Amino acid sequence: MKNIFLEQSYVEKVIKKLSKLGSLFQYETLAEVRVKNKVFPIYGLQIGPNDKNLPVMGLFGGVHGLEKIGTHVIVNYLNSLANKINWNIALTKNLETLRVVSIPIVNPGGMYLRNRSNPNGVDLMRNAPVDAEMGKTFWPAGQTLSPKIPWYRGNPQDMELENKVLFDFVSKNLYPAPFSMALDIHSGFGWQDRMWYPYGKTMRPFDDEALARKIARYFKVSHPFHNYKFEKQSDSYMIHGDMWDHMYDSFKKLNYNSKFLPWTLEIGSWSWLLSRPHRIFNAAGLFHTDDSSKYAYVMRKHWGLLDFFKDMTIHHKAWVKEQGSKEDLNRIVGF
Repeated sequence: MKNIFLEQSYVEKVIKKLSKLGSLFQYETLAEVRVKNKVFPIYGLQIGPNDKNLPVMGLFGGVHGLEKIGTHVIVNYLNSLANKINWNIALTKNLETLRVVSIPIVNPGGMYLRNRSNPNGVDLMRNAPVDAEMGKTFWPAGQTLSPKIPWYRGNPQDMELENKVLFDFVSKNLYPAPFSMALDIHSGFGWQDRMWYPYGKTMRPFDDEALARKIARYFKVSHPFHNYKFEKQSDSYMIHGDMWDHMYDSFKKLNYNSKFLPWTLEIGSWSWLLSRPHRIFNAAGLFHTDDSSKYAYVMRKHWGLLDFFKDMTIHHKAWVKEQGSKEDLNRIVGF
């Protein structure tokens, strides 16, 4: 008998609703995580035709068990797509020209236990075989001393089950696509929402940085009143074991004739404590809001970003090869 907690029940409800799409929706249990006598599935979802030649947008949440808000953004967004597809002809046509894939909860065991780490005490976003530049990191960058101390890396040479599942899912569904973008949603850092692109391990640019900056420029033009800060993750802080650094580097080694851009949305949650400062004493206080008005605002705010990513993925041929000046691209950082 599978035990269901709130976020898992949300995922299973949206799976049931999306199943009405017929051949345009598929899902599978990628693995099961056991916590004592309880079993929690890791679900992989796909909306759109089962055609590897289509561009792909990937949505991922719940890598850190305390950061439930990312899972809620994804599940509510997918639920919105399911509600609109019966009457929105343009959306239906769009969903026939791309694949939207998702693991809404990468770390169900940690989310059930209300821990940042997985049930083994490993911080999954410090667990990949990637080391940051020496001399530019501090304690939260990752440590290998003990799972009883935060930011424990575990064994980066033999990643945790959840990360192996994530890596396999991304390499299977996003790598072969002619164009793909992944968005991993986190919370718990900063006053401002940040859109991070690689790298977290170094200040040096990654190969597709100009393309990432171009996406930021398009977003600024189409959403002039947004409050996101687009930047390299290492502009905020540098870490060991970043999974998206690892997956991007692994993709580049395979020499696909395609583009794969991983992004992290870090929802700036410090402001949530201004109206409820006592939440600082709650384990989830920095990572999830129990204020219904703030919750609704977060859901509304980020759906526009997800729709933008969906449209940019569908129409990638129209903008990927467009050339912008170096000055235009450099102006984007920090706006």
